[in-house]
Amino acid sequence: MVLTVSRHVVGNERLTRWFLENGANANFGKVGSTLLDVAAANATTEVFDLLVAHGARIEDCDALHSAAGEREDKPGRVTMLTHLLDTGFNVNAIGRRDYPPGRRIGRGTPLHAAMAPQQTDRIDLLLLRGADMGVKNTLGQTPLEYAISKGFGRSENFLRSAMGLEGSKSGATV
Repeated sequence: MVLTVSRHVVGNERLTRWFLENGANANFGKVGSTLLDVAAANATTEVFDLLVAHGARIEDCDALHSAAGEREDKPGRVTMLTHLLDTGFNVNAIGRRDYPPGRRIGRGTPLHAAMAPQQTDRIDLLLLRGADMGVKNTLGQTPLEYAISKGFGRSENFLRSAMGLEGSKSGATV
């Protein structure tokens, strides 16, 4: 019998441990949408480390992007981001996950991913840990330009403040 750790199980450390100890595949999912990505967005650092200890491949995930971009205000995302950065994830890495062209999302850095949930504590942490506001996504947009294009006003205002551009008009090119 082949066991697969369900995306719904990853939020529960005890269940995740049971599945893994009974032969479940820690590498379930495709590049950019792995169990490590799900854990980064939804679980604790302990669950993330448990998956790694059972062979989950860090090189196949976009965990930092997943933690930064989780749209729900789930507790522990800043803790997860800190853990991932301390583990050696690149704060300026371009994500691997491809999106359908019609969605006009483009692959970007964790800072690009943090624009959507508009959680300024995540944005602030990424900036403090060296996120480069000038790196462009695959659509040629900086994080600020991406925030403007998607109408993420809170993220836009936070970045403008961080750049010393509080008085600039929304939509201005930076």
